[in-house]
Amino acid sequence: MSPNETTTILDVGVTCDEEHSSANMLERCYPYKHRITCAGVEDASHLENEFPGIKFVQIRPHQQLPFADEEFEIVHSNAVVEHVGTRQQQTEFIEELCRVGKQVFIVVPNRLFPVEHHTALPFLHYLPNRIFRFIAKFLGFTFWSTEEHLNLFYPWELAKWFPQDNTPKIIFRGIGLGFFKSNVVAYFKNST
Repeated sequence: MSPNETTTILDVGVTCDEEHSSANMLERCYPYKHRITCAGVEDASHLENEFPGIKFVQIRPHQQLPFADEEFEIVHSNAVVEHVGTRQQQTEFIEELCRVGKQVFIVVPNRLFPVEHHTALPFLHYLPNRIFRFIAKFLGFTFWSTEEHLNLFYPWELAKWFPQDNTPKIIFRGIGLGFFKSNVVAYFKNST
């Protein structure tokens, strides 16, 4: 994507979680913080103090993003889509990301990876979601056993949720081999 000091970036899905070093990684690592607008459903306004130059906007779940069409050169969303809710809500979320960005970069956990990212349970996430949720709840993963908090999908499903006029490029990254790597990256460039 080759961003530079003039590239405007929207990071959708920031968190107020400060316990995990991987939280809000773009804000931690990107050198041109004054070009980042970050958005999340939680109040993460502290990021403006923690990373001077960043602008935070609180958004509402399942609502249109408060930005103009193609307002940002790059829209980034890391490990968010699987937490958006139903398939319809996931599709609408991706459509919104594509609406406000000229380019979209989405990272999600790969359901083909042998270990489910949130529960660390091996292989059970290969089962249909309904059965996986039942087992997760039985094993004490109550939070992750609801569609609202975790709705897993396969890489080929992700590709279908992008606007029909431009198919995303799907790349497998992280630990593991081939299609079984830990993460899926979907890259989309608007055709306008």
